[in-house]
Amino acid sequence: MKKTIILFAVSLIWITQIILFAQDQADTSYWKAQWQGNLSFSQASFTNWAAGGENNLAINAFFKHFNAYQKEKNTFDYGLDFGYGLNKIGDQDFQKTDDKIHLFANYGRIISTNEKLLVSALFDFKSQFDAGYASIKDSIPISKFMAPAYVLLALGLDYRPVKYFQINFSPVTAKLTLVLDQRLADSGAFGVEHAILDDNQQVITPGKTSRWEIGTFMKFSFNKELVTNVNFQSKLELFTNYLENFGNIDVNWDNALVFKVNEWLAANLTVQLIYDDDILVPLFDDNDVQIGSGPRLQVKQVFGMGLNFQINP
Repeated sequence: MKKTIILFAVSLIWITQIILFAQDQADTSYWKAQWQGNLSFSQASFTNWAAGGENNLAINAFFKHFNAYQKEKNTFDYGLDFGYGLNKIGDQDFQKTDDKIHLFANYGRIISTNEKLLVSALFDFKSQFDAGYASIKDSIPISKFMAPAYVLLALGLDYRPVKYFQINFSPVTAKLTLVLDQRLADSGAFGVEHAILDDNQQVITPGKTSRWEIGTFMKFSFNKELVTNVNFQSKLELFTNYLENFGNIDVNWDNALVFKVNEWLAANLTVQLIYDDDILVPLFDDNDVQIGSGPRLQVKQVFGMGLNFQINP
């Protein structure tokens, strides 16, 4: 049932686009699209190198697509953001360094004379492609595709004072957390209800694979060329649950700097910060032995330089 809901919501994005395009196929001026991608890698090899060092290889890629429609008082924006990266040091297996699936859609209706304020309905989906591990020594994943996945359905207001900055405030927001791996669900990973065990640690009642929250949501979006060939993109998302621990704020802050060298070569620096007190992060001692877990500020930074393309029809 949960998978059906997600597939329906994702399909709705594309169906809406087809309907709107069919209505305006004679005039494409209502649409503005952008495609952007990057493939970068780095490699180092050492043979009889007196100063020491280990062979290493790193590969990172991302792809983004954004489409915006506006006709009269109606707007519809949707897009996708995929990222994946791998790193290999010495004889170790490949470890992922980046892993992101993000789909979103936003319908708006202009309600102000200056066209800066809109009522809006937002859909947002986040997950990952591959399994993740606490450390390179572990063989049991702590995350997988659709474990977790996050779905937001929000109603509220959009404020767009300038083209490169937007604020979304949604006082009525449903947040769905999915953990579609029963082992992880039984452990209560990512805030779902854990399994009930007997005295022999056998499962009596399986853990829940989903969790609904109702709360308020704010999103700040910024996308601007700061100086020639240097673009900065930032998205700050804030959510708090009305019914549980109101005032505890889930934070997701995604930032990207793109340094364009020429038409096909660019460097990219991304920094993402996440805080969610429902996500327990493993804690390790100096000997890399896990000593517990708890909510922590999560930080991910990825830098790459390589082939780049951007299309703005």
